[in-house]
Amino acid sequence: MGIAKTVEPSRRAFTGVLAGALVVMAGPGAARPADAAGAQRIVVLDAGIAGYAFALEAPVVAADPRFPDARINRRTGFPPLWNRQAAARKAVALPAGADGVDLAAIRAAEPDLIIAGGRNPGGLASAGRAADLTAIAPTLVVPADLPGWREELAFVADLLGRTDKVPALIAAFEARAAQVAGKIALPEGETALLQANAGGIHEDPFAISPTSGLGRTLAGLGFRLFDAASRVQGGTLDADGRVPVPLAAVLEVFTAPNLIMVSNGPVSMGQLCCDPGFRQLEAVISYRRWELDESAIRPDYLAALRLLDMVESAFARKG
Repeated sequence: MGIAKTVEPSRRAFTGVLAGALVVMAGPGAARPADAAGAQRIVVLDAGIAGYAFALEAPVVAADPRFPDARINRRTGFPPLWNRQAAARKAVALPAGADGVDLAAIRAAEPDLIIAGGRNPGGLASAGRAADLTAIAPTLVVPADLPGWREELAFVADLLGRTDKVPALIAAFEARAAQVAGKIALPEGETALLQANAGGIHEDPFAISPTSGLGRTLAGLGFRLFDAASRVQGGTLDADGRVPVPLAAVLEVFTAPNLIMVSNGPVSMGQLCCDPGFRQLEAVISYRRWELDESAIRPDYLAALRLLDMVESAFARKG
């Protein structure tokens, strides 16, 4: 089967989506919808994009379950973030395949639409496989550089013709955020944001900017954030709003009285605080440090809701 030409999506289904999206529609076979809004069997190759599709109640039949933190429900094969939604839809967790994309498993799901691209392992692996994927079903490749979960939610909703569901999802997040803000005890003074290096405590950690997705969420909850990222000489923010911090500069960069540390792979707060390079930090010495898991760094919609749960638990008001 050959690859059909790239086509312009309809304005009804894709208004505002074309910026950065590669839209590939494929060829012969059983009736395949020319409009993604009519798809009934969707395969999603990025775990974060799958979360949006499940939140939008799209008919997802199979999805790649891989997030960077590799957390998986062993019984179902789904990540905790959307385990319940995927199980309810009787979706299938796609295997990774030898090169990150299992074409046979995708074909077996009999999709009438494939969504590739995104910024998680499966999405990154699939972004360059449009030629193979479009031979199976019409394929849309989502860019990995959308600025935050609100933009990604709007993008995917537009893609699937489900923009009517976005206001309720946003309202649910805002209501939960207001609830959490009213229940937590905020630290006194500024709080720095640090992420460990997945390579270990002896590798350069990251300073997280207040302008990151995590920073914006915390600021919205009332946290006063210390801009540790701006203290790194010559530092440039990556797509997640982080800057590597040379180990020798840790004590000069993270000088705030409070510290939120985001885990990264196997590296936890406990390991970091036992290391001589970190345990001299004021926030560590005074036990004014808290930990969030890796999903907090650049959350999708479901991870943003989980972030609120984590903050509520970590900063619970006593008494």
